[in-house]
Amino acid sequence: MKKLIKIPIWEKKLLIVTYPTNVLKAAIDSKMARELISQVREGPPEKSWQGCLYFDDKRGQSILWFPNNKPRTDTIIHETNHLVKFLMEFIGAEKEFEAHAYTQEWLYNTIKKILRG
Repeated sequence: MKKLIKIPIWEKKLLIVTYPTNVLKAAIDSKMARELISQVREGPPEKSWQGCLYFDDKRGQSILWFPNNKPRTDTIIHETNHLVKFLMEFIGAEKEFEAHAYTQEWLYNTIKKILRG
Protein backbone atom coordinates (compact mmCIF):
# COMPACT_ATOMS: atom_id res chain seq x y z
CA MET A 1 0.00 0.00 0.00
CA LYS A 2 1.18 3.52 -0.73
CA LYS A 3 -0.62 6.79 -0.17
CA LEU A 4 0.73 10.29 -0.78
CA ILE A 5 -0.86 13.02 1.36
CA LYS A 6 -0.17 16.66 2.17
CA ILE A 7 -0.01 17.74 5.78
CA PRO A 8 -2.54 20.60 6.13
CA ILE A 9 -1.37 24.12 6.91
CA TRP A 10 2.27 23.17 6.31
CA GLU A 11 1.53 21.73 2.82
CA LYS A 12 4.35 19.21 3.09
CA LYS A 13 4.26 15.83 1.33
CA LEU A 14 4.07 12.64 3.35
CA LEU A 15 4.27 9.28 1.59
CA ILE A 16 2.91 6.40 3.65
CA VAL A 17 4.14 2.97 2.51
CA THR A 18 3.52 -0.50 3.90
CA TYR A 19 5.18 -3.79 3.05
CA PRO A 20 5.07 -5.51 0.55
CA THR A 21 5.09 -2.29 -1.51
CA ASN A 22 8.67 -1.46 -2.45
CA VAL A 23 9.43 1.81 -0.65
CA LEU A 24 12.11 2.88 -3.14
CA LYS A 25 9.81 2.35 -6.13
CA ALA A 26 6.99 4.12 -4.29
CA ALA A 27 9.27 7.11 -3.58
CA ILE A 28 10.34 7.35 -7.20
CA ASP A 29 6.80 6.87 -8.56
CA SER A 30 5.47 9.54 -6.16
CA LYS A 31 8.18 11.98 -7.31
CA MET A 32 9.57 12.49 -3.84
CA ALA A 33 12.69 14.62 -3.31
CA ARG A 34 16.02 13.19 -4.49
CA GLU A 35 17.32 13.38 -0.91
CA LEU A 36 14.57 11.01 0.25
CA ILE A 37 15.16 8.62 -2.61
CA SER A 38 18.87 8.57 -1.72
CA GLN A 39 18.10 7.93 1.95
CA VAL A 40 15.88 4.96 1.06
CA ARG A 41 18.42 3.60 -1.42
CA GLU A 42 21.23 3.82 1.16
CA GLY A 43 19.22 2.49 4.11
CA PRO A 44 16.12 0.55 3.11
CA PRO A 45 13.80 -0.54 5.92
CA GLU A 46 14.11 -4.07 7.22
CA LYS A 47 11.09 -6.35 7.62
CA SER A 48 11.95 -6.81 11.30
CA TRP A 49 11.50 -3.08 12.02
CA GLN A 50 8.24 -1.81 13.50
CA GLY A 51 8.37 1.40 11.44
CA CYS A 52 10.73 3.80 9.74
CA LEU A 53 10.73 7.52 8.92
CA TYR A 54 12.74 9.30 6.24
CA PHE A 55 12.77 13.11 6.28
CA ASP A 56 14.17 15.54 3.72
CA ASP A 57 15.44 18.60 5.59
CA LYS A 58 15.70 20.64 2.37
CA ARG A 59 12.06 20.36 1.23
CA GLY A 60 10.26 19.12 4.31
CA GLN A 61 9.01 15.96 2.60
CA SER A 62 8.86 12.63 4.39
CA ILE A 63 8.25 8.92 3.93
CA LEU A 64 6.69 6.82 6.67
CA TRP A 65 7.06 3.04 6.31
CA PHE A 66 5.38 0.23 8.23
CA PRO A 67 5.91 -3.53 7.80
CA ASN A 68 2.15 -4.10 7.46
CA ASN A 69 -1.24 -2.34 7.43
CA LYS A 70 -1.75 -2.92 11.15
CA PRO A 71 1.15 -1.34 13.03
CA ARG A 72 0.86 -1.09 16.78
CA THR A 73 -0.61 2.14 18.14
CA ASP A 74 2.58 2.94 20.04
CA THR A 75 4.57 2.53 16.80
CA ILE A 76 2.37 5.05 14.99
CA ILE A 77 2.74 7.48 17.92
CA HIS A 78 6.50 6.91 18.02
CA GLU A 79 7.04 7.52 14.29
CA THR A 80 4.66 10.51 14.10
CA ASN A 81 6.47 12.03 17.08
CA HIS A 82 9.70 11.96 15.07
CA LEU A 83 7.88 13.40 12.06
CA VAL A 84 6.38 16.28 14.06
CA LYS A 85 9.77 17.09 15.59
CA PHE A 86 11.48 17.21 12.18
CA LEU A 87 8.60 19.16 10.62
CA MET A 88 8.45 21.76 13.40
CA GLU A 89 12.21 22.29 13.19
CA PHE A 90 11.94 22.60 9.40
CA ILE A 91 9.27 25.33 9.57
CA GLY A 92 10.87 27.06 12.57
CA ALA A 93 8.09 26.27 15.02
CA GLU A 94 10.00 24.27 17.63
CA LYS A 95 8.37 26.22 20.48
CA GLU A 96 4.81 26.20 19.10
CA PHE A 97 3.55 23.42 21.35
CA GLU A 98 -0.08 23.62 20.23
CA ALA A 99 1.08 23.26 16.62
CA HIS A 100 2.99 20.14 17.69
CA ALA A 101 -0.04 18.68 19.41
CA TYR A 102 -2.53 19.42 16.63
CA THR A 103 -0.17 18.13 13.95
CA GLN A 104 0.50 14.92 15.91
CA GLU A 105 -3.23 14.39 16.45
CA TRP A 106 -4.04 14.97 12.77
CA LEU A 107 -1.24 12.66 11.62
CA TYR A 108 -2.24 9.86 13.98
CA ASN A 109 -5.92 9.98 13.02
CA THR A 110 -5.20 10.28 9.30
CA ILE A 111 -2.70 7.43 9.28
CA LYS A 112 -5.04 5.15 11.22
CA LYS A 113 -7.83 5.91 8.72
CA ILE A 114 -5.56 5.27 5.71
CA LEU A 115 -4.29 1.99 7.13
CA ARG A 116 -7.85 0.80 7.82
CA GLY A 117 -8.48 1.22 4.08
